Amino acid sequence: MTVPLRVSRSYNSVMRRIIYLSLASWVCFAFWALLFYCFWRLQWLRPHGVWAVASLSTMFGLSLWLDLIGLRSLWRGNRRVAVVGWMLIGIVPLASFGVHRLSSVETFQNRLPNRVTTLDRVSACWLSSFFHAASLAKLDRSVTGRHVVLLDQGQSKNPRDLVAQMDAHLEQMAARIGQAPPQQMIYWVRGSILGIDGFAVGPWAFCSRNEDAATLTPLDRHEVAHSLVFTLSGPDQNPPHLLVEGWAESQSNDDKAMIESLQRDRSVHRHHRIDDLVQHPYYGASRGPTYSHGGPFCLFLMQRYTPETFFKLYRGVRRDSFRSDAERVLGDPWLEVESQFWMWLKSEAEQISKERFVQDGRFENVIEFDEGVDREQWETLVEKCSLAEWTDHSIPHDVSYAVDLSFKDKRQHRTPLIDRHLKAVFDRQQCWITESQTPPTSERFLMITGEKIADLIRHQDGLVTGSSAGTQIRAEVNHEIYSLLERTHQPLDCNPWGYLPRQRNDLTYNENIRIHSVVAPSPTTTQWTIRFSKRMEYGKTERPSHEGQEVEREVEEEEVELRLGEANGMALSKLILMIQSTGERYTYEARCENVGGRIMPVKGVLTVLDDQSQVLAEGRVSTRRMTSQESLAVKQAVAAMAANVDTDFKSIWADDLRWFVFAVLVGGLVCVAIGREPPLPERHIGEVSSR
Repeated sequence: MTVPLRVSRSYNSVMRRIIYLSLASWVCFAFWALLFYCFWRLQWLRPHGVWAVASLSTMFGLSLWLDLIGLRSLWRGNRRVAVVGWMLIGIVPLASFGVHRLSSVETFQNRLPNRVTTLDRVSACWLSSFFHAASLAKLDRSVTGRHVVLLDQGQSKNPRDLVAQMDAHLEQMAARIGQAPPQQMIYWVRGSILGIDGFAVGPWAFCSRNEDAATLTPLDRHEVAHSLVFTLSGPDQNPPHLLVEGWAESQSNDDKAMIESLQRDRSVHRHHRIDDLVQHPYYGASRGPTYSHGGPFCLFLMQRYTPETFFKLYRGVRRDSFRSDAERVLGDPWLEVESQFWMWLKSEAEQISKERFVQDGRFENVIEFDEGVDREQWETLVEKCSLAEWTDHSIPHDVSYAVDLSFKDKRQHRTPLIDRHLKAVFDRQQCWITESQTPPTSERFLMITGEKIADLIRHQDGLVTGSSAGTQIRAEVNHEIYSLLERTHQPLDCNPWGYLPRQRNDLTYNENIRIHSVVAPSPTTTQWTIRFSKRMEYGKTERPSHEGQEVEREVEEEEVELRLGEANGMALSKLILMIQSTGERYTYEARCENVGGRIMPVKGVLTVLDDQSQVLAEGRVSTRRMTSQESLAVKQAVAAMAANVDTDFKSIWADDLRWFVFAVLVGGLVCVAIGREPPLPERHIGEVSSR
């Protein structure tokens, strides 16, 4: 028997199979994307794990089948370029999915800013299905309550009591924003799935994998709070992370502690503007300020505008229209909301401090007056100091100056030398700053311009660290500039509030102050003169020893004379301080001027003498305006450093992978176009005998 051998039909059949498999991979990807898109829109936030397994199996199966047939065709036949092209086209869907997941992981781990897209939402829905499948394989125990399901590896003590506690906590949180608990269960994981820890995805709340506490921990409350509000807020929610993390912090930490902590930061200018935290990079990134500021801010919104209004704000704002959305929901201009928040924070912190002072009763802060002291003059002095602009957070405008400070200290347990030199140029909303200091020996460069922002430190060994990027780090660098300008003159500062006696509720020791005299300015002088004595009593609870032994009560007494200049914002012009217990005498004289909107010591000299009139410490500070040539040199030095260093904290490799996947698709299309050949006619090339 003889069989005719034909080559074109069999080869064309293989080529068609490769084309069909390549197109099928795209159809498969589109099908699963559409299915999980429907799950997301219908708010089926935890699809069964079988959907994730089925999607991975079909996509990987088609890709593997395509690769095997393609490699076999490359080994045996012609038109290899076209085969390679279709193979590249066929693997693009799976590669795109993998790159997106890797990018999401890097974004979360490094707290990078992220603009949420529809693909992110669909991917989160797929992850929820995948977590269900993984939990069935990885976790040993499941305990179901009314609203939550506890999943762990058997380490949690009294799991049913834990679930009952979390059910009650979840009901309280839902009631706090005027909502009923969701119908869908919240999956509370105390275990490890792919190493995920301290993270919430949709209804999945991942807490510590090593957690075995018999009661709810702050992390438990925090992550479940994320899952609850996500489940209630609908498919299109896109609040700033100030509200996202703020809500979770407000439900997991002590309200009073959060308020006091933020107020302390604000009192020393270590805070961010709320408006900065609803802009890039903070809008889509969970970074430190979104936690520390978000908790008190959400408490304020719920107290000032009702919990229901807060929830409406949370689910109703969008990134590109946040301010207008907030004003529509709250009924107040956004900047006015921020102003009201800071006033509320200060008031609440003062009230908390007073309550603690009354409850504790251990520490006294008493101000007394000698006979003959004019109380009205004292009140006038305090009011003038309160009205002085010593808390201005704005960057100076149109000025350039240099500050040189040196402080040498021979006393034990003190920093022996502080040597600081700062040069700053401010031009409208732009600035260039260099600072060198010892210790540690380093040089700092700060810059804010229209296109470039930098915060760099050059260490003694030449290593450069910090950030040099676009405008996304503006808020962080603004904060660093505020802090730098505030500490530039320390310890030779002229802020009157650092020296003036005042009533305080935050002390951890007993303090008794007696005002001896208050002399107002005369027609020939603008100086206020205040003399007072201070007695500070430290107890054993305030100064414990390292050995664990009780420390005897310690008393320090000081005699102080202050002179404040009314013409320069009540700035300190002279300080004479005598410490009775050691005999040390401090003398500080300064001449201050307004430089670019800030009051600074143009010249200051500090001397510390012992009881034998020997010099223990001395310091000098001076501030001068720079010439145009010096200003230009500072600009050039900072700009050159920022141009040569690119340490922007962003997802570089993920962006490269996206471009790589796009290049694979383009390369595949090019190969298919190049490899196109007219189909070979079917031709008879002989016969094969079969016996």
